[in-house]
Amino acid sequence: MNAVETLLFLAVLCGLWAALSAVSIAHALHRRGLMTPAPLIGLFVFRNLRSYRAITLAETGRTGPLFYSYVVAINLAVVLVLIAWLVWTLG
Repeated sequence: MNAVETLLFLAVLCGLWAALSAVSIAHALHRRGLMTPAPLIGLFVFRNLRSYRAITLAETGRTGPLFYSYVVAINLAVVLVLIAWLVWTLG
């Protein structure tokens, strides 16, 4: 496996991590009374992030850990894809 394939594999893993975080956020909001239809979780991800952050800030005074889990995972996936693209074009 070369460097580009490894970076893309890691990006896919980060994407899965982000997807699981999004589903967990939807579930946490569902327990608090904010429903998100299961097939539409991807469409409501930004609404859910805003709502989750606002609700956890109101409840505990801190942003919940799932918010950062999603943000870190999706940003890491984007960075890994960009690095893979750079390695592929320059190498």
